[in-house]
Amino acid sequence: MKEITTSVYTFKDMIEGGCLYVDKTAYLHRMVSATKGQFFLARPRRFGKSLTVSTLEAIFRGRQDLFRGLAIEARGYRFEEYPVIHLDFAAMRTATPEKMADSICRRLSRIAEEYGLSGQPENAGGAMPGAAVSVEAGGTAAVSGVGRSISYSIYESPDPAERFAALIDTLYDRTGKGVVLLIDEYDKPLIDHLSDGRAEAMRTFMDDFYQVIKGAEPELRFVLITGVTKFSKVSVFSKLNSLTDITMDRDYACLCGYTQAELEENFAEYMAGPDFQSLTADDGRPLGQDGALQLLRHWYDGFCFCAGCENVYNPVSVGRFFAGHCAFRNYWFSTGTPSFLMDLIRRNHLVLSDMDGAVMTDSSFNVFDITELAGCDIQDERIVQLLFQTGYLTLDRQLRTQPQTVYSLRFPNHEVSLSFAESLVKNYYGNNKPLSYVNGILNAAENGDTKEIIDLLKDFFANLPYDIQIRDEKYYQSMTYAIFKMCAMDVTAEERTNIGRIDAVLKAGRHLYIIEFKLNKTAEEAAAQIDSRQYPEKYLRAAQAGHLTIHRLGINFDYTEGCRNISDWKEERSPRS
Repeated sequence: MKEITTSVYTFKDMIEGGCLYVDKTAYLHRMVSATKGQFFLARPRRFGKSLTVSTLEAIFRGRQDLFRGLAIEARGYRFEEYPVIHLDFAAMRTATPEKMADSICRRLSRIAEEYGLSGQPENAGGAMPGAAVSVEAGGTAAVSGVGRSISYSIYESPDPAERFAALIDTLYDRTGKGVVLLIDEYDKPLIDHLSDGRAEAMRTFMDDFYQVIKGAEPELRFVLITGVTKFSKVSVFSKLNSLTDITMDRDYACLCGYTQAELEENFAEYMAGPDFQSLTADDGRPLGQDGALQLLRHWYDGFCFCAGCENVYNPVSVGRFFAGHCAFRNYWFSTGTPSFLMDLIRRNHLVLSDMDGAVMTDSSFNVFDITELAGCDIQDERIVQLLFQTGYLTLDRQLRTQPQTVYSLRFPNHEVSLSFAESLVKNYYGNNKPLSYVNGILNAAENGDTKEIIDLLKDFFANLPYDIQIRDEKYYQSMTYAIFKMCAMDVTAEERTNIGRIDAVLKAGRHLYIIEFKLNKTAEEAAAQIDSRQYPEKYLRAAQAGHLTIHRLGINFDYTEGCRNISDWKEERSPRS
């Protein structure tokens, strides 16, 4: 079996190291076959963007030997070598524009050295803003500014934009071939400062740098820019007329991530192994091949980047699952939730029910101004958009096309919804104590100990800071739902029946809880609604077949000062058949 790695993102290292590589070169063949091409791709973090960029670098370096047996070779692609500039902003220092400039200059110097470009500065001065750059023999660039003319080595220019332009010019002149420009995680310098007030300063700095690409278009053979989102007022989008956004393009919907067929073909040996074959359900019953695959889909599949296209698995989660002896764990959470995103959610008092089932228009996926995120009045739609772009929400289905296209969104899978619930609870709670409730609530639910569940929930709400609580039934409903999700229990919110919607349905072991929440009313009213709308009818047959106890549970919250907690609850049980 080939080794699975989730820490190597360089195509060359993966192939030469004999690691498992899921062949995506058919998509790349489509991109590189044209005489010229400029593309932008947005995907969540840890979704294969860097590996895609690295694979393209190997293609344009002419490394045909690395592609033996892969789709691009079978399609007869001619592996011609081109000069490549590869910039990975995730690997650079982004604390200040000055540190960013230093990182960029160092990277450009290393690329220049790789191509044998050298020379000493003839003048230590810098160029005037707006100066034109031309490159002379020996790798020395002459810069014509207002009232002066200076020459410097492309090694030595203190301005990363000038050094960038000079390097492109030199490589084009020296090789006689168009330059390949690969920019990975272009937006990281901006995202890193969304919550500290310095995003606009970084945007201005990066805008000057990206403007170079527009002026160099005649010298460029191929451009790929990747990131998480697409910010406006960044010149790379406003100035590049030929930049094709393939983020939601049907032809590239499965470029990153694994389809079901790719999973079963490439991981067949691991699925035939004892770790996968011995997987069992919670009750110890063997899952078998089909059952194990179904559970794998439940945990890690479900990402959709074009309405109507096939879902894909998160590649890092799948890799860690098989490399970790087929242990179902929350690998997504270990990648980290952007702190700025949780800050925005808390500032706007959004809760879990605002996320699942969210609706967005097609225009919402277009660029927006990063300065909006620093203000106090942020539209919920912008936060939902960021949740989509960071991978917490994904496309569900297209609802309509007129007067514009509208999509519904959903959580991709169990792993992501679990991650989001945990991040949301921690963000509202303010410390790590919520984790202490997990085992207690889970054990109580599986044992049918409703009083213990209520006592633990009361303790949780008693410790919530008063200034983040909202006088809204859906707030308490969503926080309770998030706690249940954090416990990794089978819970659904707003479950539809033929005559209404149940606030929450929780299944734990041989117990099924049908829950109705009220605010500043009574538990009696909540329980009465469960009966009057016949909510249990939907589950009677399944309860009888599975020998489940049905709990009709009404919970009332009191928002008055001095309480802001569960004030009373009422339960009725249907015995097991």
